[in-house]
Amino acid sequence: MKMNRYLPAVLAALLLLCPAASRAQGLSFVFTNDTQSAAAGGTLAYAGTVSNTSGSTLFLTFDALSLTPASVATADDSVFFNNVTLPYLGGAPIALAQGASLLLPVFDVTIDPGASPGDLASGLFSIQADTSSDPGNPGTGFSTTDVPFTVIVTSAPLPPAAAAEPSTVGEMAIGGLGMIGMLLLRRSRPRRS
Repeated sequence: MKMNRYLPAVLAALLLLCPAASRAQGLSFVFTNDTQSAAAGGTLAYAGTVSNTSGSTLFLTFDALSLTPASVATADDSVFFNNVTLPYLGGAPIALAQGASLLLPVFDVTIDPGASPGDLASGLFSIQADTSSDPGNPGTGFSTTDVPFTVIVTSAPLPPAAAAEPSTVGEMAIGGLGMIGMLLLRRSRPRRS
């Protein structure tokens, strides 16, 4: 009886502890790291593994990406577009054989320079695939369900390191030469017994 009362909480905890994954019929996607953090103004690179669980070869085609709020961070999926979508549209799609998996860079997130430490942004990502390699003659389409990801803003970026002024460097060099001269002078004098 008591077990039934705790079951929903235990199931919810297990879901939160599992890495974000999407498994739709025929295609699945798992982020390498679904929660990343950086300082304001920083950039994060997201990657993940897409797997073909269908009964035939699939050709990767498009993606869908959303991230909110835009005041915290913006997402750019041009890395996926350039490496997956353009080859598909150009007649040289990425083929994923039955049971095969592929690790892909999928998008970058840039944190707004005005974001505050502790700010969060959350988003959804999915990948589409088709049984046809011809965009003009689509076959059976497959898509991952939306996979969630999170962006966390850490402390503010550090200011650039201060460089020594030329006069300071010169003073240090003269001081170093003076110390070397003292040591040489001390060694050249005969010791008293």
